[in-house]
Amino acid sequence: MNPDYQILPWDTGFFGFKVAKIIPNRLSPANLGQILELLRQQDVSLVYWPSDPSDEESQNAAILFEGFLADKKTLYSIELKNSSDVLTLKTKNCIEEFSETIVSPDLVDLAIVSGAFSRFKVDTRFSPKKIEDLYKIWITRSVNKTFADTVFVARNNGRIVAMITVSSREQIGVIGLIAVDERMRGNNMGKDLITMAHIWYLAKGCTRGLVTTQGKNHVACKLYERCGYTVERIHNYYHFWLKSA
Repeated sequence: MNPDYQILPWDTGFFGFKVAKIIPNRLSPANLGQILELLRQQDVSLVYWPSDPSDEESQNAAILFEGFLADKKTLYSIELKNSSDVLTLKTKNCIEEFSETIVSPDLVDLAIVSGAFSRFKVDTRFSPKKIEDLYKIWITRSVNKTFADTVFVARNNGRIVAMITVSSREQIGVIGLIAVDERMRGNNMGKDLITMAHIWYLAKGCTRGLVTTQGKNHVACKLYERCGYTVERIHNYYHFWLKSA
């Protein structure tokens, strides 16, 4: 693998054009230009670059080569309580594990809502239909345990009105998607979903929790901070369109 970039097979197959990602998060204008030219020669149409926002040279380089700032990708983390404290975690709303094998329309709608601030949504060169398809795949593969270990939901009159997808790897719990129907907001459902995730993490022996969200998603950021998460890292995520999609 080239140390400066990688071709992304999944993204390439899904979008129907060649997609790559730049690996170093700090680059001079000369180095960035060289990498972009190498990728252009390989018929790459789109390049992602998660760059260090504190490095002025990198940010100037991105602007020089007309990078589109699609997201301030924010990683939140939390140190979890000891597993013996799991009984102190309570939810006001009834949160249940989704045990069905078929993804319901309610769940698909929530998955699409969860991507409202996605960098794909913000970058208008992607078609809205393609972005909806992306989140449909994400929730479907979360339910079948390909993209997540399990999915928790809240219902109102039988309808799913909130959901969260979670995974655990090497004692770290990770939130994938989270969404609450806008008509049900203000009822602590978001906080309860995260509490349920923590209960599940502790049962799996996790000691830390992680979640990545968009910097522009102020509601989500405030929710995580209210639940005890702190910012661990921010990347300015640029898109470079080298060819017409």
